[in-house]
Amino acid sequence: MIVGNYKVVTTPTGRWRENCYLVRHVPTGDLVLIDPGDDAHLILKAIEDEGSKLKLIILTHAHHDHVGAVKAVCEKFQLHFYLHKDDVKLLNRAPTYALAFEKKIIEISKNYRLLGSEDLVWGGEKINLMNLPGHTQGGVCFHFGGIAFTGDTLLNEFIGRTDLPGADAAALANSITTMLSALPDDTLLFPGHGKPWTVATATRWWENQQESACEYREESDI
Repeated sequence: MIVGNYKVVTTPTGRWRENCYLVRHVPTGDLVLIDPGDDAHLILKAIEDEGSKLKLIILTHAHHDHVGAVKAVCEKFQLHFYLHKDDVKLLNRAPTYALAFEKKIIEISKNYRLLGSEDLVWGGEKINLMNLPGHTQGGVCFHFGGIAFTGDTLLNEFIGRTDLPGADAAALANSITTMLSALPDDTLLFPGHGKPWTVATATRWWENQQESACEYREESDI
């Protein structure tokens, strides 16, 4: 998919069909990789097909289905990756969760840097980020040039799970409201699972969800 100066290549990976995104800055050919979750061979093939000019690897959060291929890609391109400081503990636990949920063994790279420690610039463009706790403590949204990558904070007509360690339903609701209020209506949202949608569409859906929740609470109080 082409959006302005960017080409977004989506590679669904693993059992949960997690969306790994490869974004090409068309004028320069520089690439950024977001959430390499599984199926490293598919991700590496996508990078090769786009010219192999990989500059950055970044994570929206550190659940095991979003980090399983990080080590392989880092080693292939001799790069470190970036994640939020509040998800480092979750990253270290990812192999345990992968084994528990999927009976799958994954290895985690320790070659990371913390988001916010330096500007993320690729293809001459700065990647902006918002901290969005709730699904995980260190969940983030990356946005630039009319596109945003929301991880599992907000999916297409669905919100991220809050029944896992470190999750917080109230914080997630606040993060979703904050994110949608901050981004222009025509921003295209690319979620961690499922199809993209616009901020305008997402906002209408989210407001309906909030109204339904309020009506349910009012009826429960009767």
